[in-house]
Amino acid sequence: MKLNKNQSQKPIFLKLADKKKQMTKLILCSFYFCLFLFAGCQKETSPGGGETNKPQIIKHTGTALLSQARSDMAAAAAGNKMLFAGGYYTDAMGDDHSSKTVDIYDVVTNNWTVAQLSEARENLAAAGAGNKIVFAGGTEEGGFGRGSKVVDIYDIVTGIWTTAELSVARENLAAAAAGNKIVFAGGNGTYTSDYSKVVDIYDVVTGIWTTAELSVARHRLGAAASGNKIYFGGGLNGFASKTVDIYDVVTGVWATDELSKPRGFLAAASSGNKILFAGGIDPLSTDHVALYKTIDIYDKATGLWTTGSLSEGADIPTGTGLGDKILFAGGVNVDYSDAVDICDVVTGKWETLKLSVARTGMASAGTGNKILVAGGIGTSAEIDLKMVDIFTLSR
Repeated sequence: MKLNKNQSQKPIFLKLADKKKQMTKLILCSFYFCLFLFAGCQKETSPGGGETNKPQIIKHTGTALLSQARSDMAAAAAGNKMLFAGGYYTDAMGDDHSSKTVDIYDVVTNNWTVAQLSEARENLAAAGAGNKIVFAGGTEEGGFGRGSKVVDIYDIVTGIWTTAELSVARENLAAAAAGNKIVFAGGNGTYTSDYSKVVDIYDVVTGIWTTAELSVARHRLGAAASGNKIYFGGGLNGFASKTVDIYDVVTGVWATDELSKPRGFLAAASSGNKILFAGGIDPLSTDHVALYKTIDIYDKATGLWTTGSLSEGADIPTGTGLGDKILFAGGVNVDYSDAVDICDVVTGKWETLKLSVARTGMASAGTGNKILVAGGIGTSAEIDLKMVDIFTLSR
C-alpha cells in the first residue's frame, strides 16, 4: 500500500510494544476483577468457627436414652466424642448408689457405647483437652462427705483408659480446660463443711500434674474457659461467694474478680469472648427467685461485666457453650424446670426452648454441631432419668 506524504508508518518494534501494553492492561484488569470476586466470597467466621454470613440456628431435634438412669454425673467432650460418667441412682429396692457407668456418644457416627470408671462416684468434675477427657474426684459409694481422689483419663483416639490421683480427695469440685491444661478447683473433702481451695492442674501434653490454690475455699462453684483463661465463679463455704478466680494457662498467673451476687449451685459456660454464670442459690438470701434468674456476663474483649436474667431461673441448672450459642437448661426452683435459655454471643439475643422432661441434676456437653443434656432427676417422685435431649446447631 502506498503512503501519502502526510502519513507515516510506525516501526514494527513500536507496534509490538503497544500490543504488549494492551496485554498487560488486560491481565491486570482480570487480576483485580478476580481479586474483587474472591474478597466478596470470603466467609467470616464466628466465635465457634462457623460462618457469620448466616445466623446460627439451634433446635431441639430429638431424644435418646442413657444406658442407666442417673443424676449428678459429669460430662465433657473432645474431638467427636461426648462422655457422661458416674452419677447417682436408686435401685429397685430403693437403695441409693454411686455409679461407674460411662455413656459415650460419637457425634459423627451417631453411635452410643458404654464403658466404666475405675471407681463408682457422683458429684465428680470433668473437662476435655487435646485427645483426653478427664473425670476427677467425686463422692464415693456411701454418700456425702466421702470425697474421692481418683482420676479417670480417657484417650479419645486409642479408646484406652488410665488413672491418676488428685492431690487431695474431694467432691463437688469444678473443672474446665484451656490450651493443653485441664484444671480442677475447689470442692469439699471428707466432710461437707471441709471446704477446699486446692487446685489440681493436668497438662495433657506432658502428663504432669501441678497444684495451686483458689483465693477462697469453696465448693459448688461454676467453671468455664475462654481463650487462655479459666474462670471459677461463685460457690458455697457456709456462706455464698461472689468471688471469681481467673487462671491464665499460658502465664500461670491468677487474678480475681466478682459476680454481681454471691451464690452457689450455679452453671457456667462460654463461647467466643463471652463467659456466663447463670442461676444458683444463696441459702441465706430471702430473695431466692432473683438469684435463680441471675446471669453474670463477662466480655473478655472489653473486660466488662453485665447482667441478664433467665426466663425462669433455677438452682442447679446445667450449661454448655458451642458455636455461637451458650445454653442453660433445667434445674429446680419451686418445681423442676424444663426451661432452656439460649444466648447468641454474636447478636446478644436470647431465645427459649424446652426440655422433653422437666428435671435437675443433669449433665451437658457439646461438640460438632450438637449439645446433649443427659440424665437428671424429674417428676414429683424424684425419679432418676435416662433421658437425653439433643439440640442441633445449623445455618
